[in-house]
This record gives sequence, C-alpha cells and structure tokens, in this order.
Amino acid sequence: MAACEKIGGVELLVNSARLTDPAGFVVGTQEVWDKLFSVNAKAAFFIMQPFINSLIKRGATGSIVNIVSMNAHCGTPELSICSATKDALTTLTKNAANSSIDRRIRVNGTDRWRSEYSRRHARQGR
Repeated sequence: MAACEKIGGVELLVNSARLTDPAGFVVGTQEVWDKLFSVNAKAAFFIMQPFINSLIKRGATGSIVNIVSMNAHCGTPELSICSATKDALTTLTKNAANSSIDRRIRVNGTDRWRSEYSRRHARQGR
C-alpha cells in the first residue's frame, strides 16, 4: 500500500465505506449488484490485503475495523443486494482475522447503527 510506505507506521485501518441502493429481488439489476459489491466488498478486500502485507513486512502489529451490518444476518427485503454485500464483508472480516491472528493483527467488524442503538437504549434505561 503506497500510502503506508509513504507515511510509514500505519497500524490501524477502518473500512467504513458503504454504498446502498433500494434494490431487492424484484427490482435489483446487475448494474446495481456490481456497483454495490465493488464498493462494499471488493474495495475492502483490496484495501485490507496490502495493509496486512505492509504490517507483515514491517513485523508490526495492527488492527482493522470493518463496518458491517446486521442486514448481513437478518436481511431487509428492499436492501437484498446491499445485505449480500455486507454479508460478504462479514465473511471477509472473519477470514482476514483467522489468517492474521498468528501475526498479532486483529480484524474485527462492528455495526455502527447497532452500537448507536445499544447506547441509546442504555441511556433510556432499557
């Protein structure tokens, strides 16, 4: 990753890009499928890969945080394609974590909305 080499010492990566489109099974198109997978899954993989390789090359530890979605687990009919991309990102996160753990590189996924939802309910005493 050219940016890592240029500024050196990067040890944290956050993949927070998300593209969504109200496209379900009835109205989804191949164009929307390709666009959403390109941003939500493909880009994350090709950003994580050189980042992990940079850490390995330097013998450094580091962390990756991917912003995933509960839609990957429960689905939303009007967001079928977006949900599929987030499921792909969740699987990539697990695979990256399992392949990097011996090198002390942590890879985790979190759902920003779910975290906010939990904090809001905690504040409300629920």
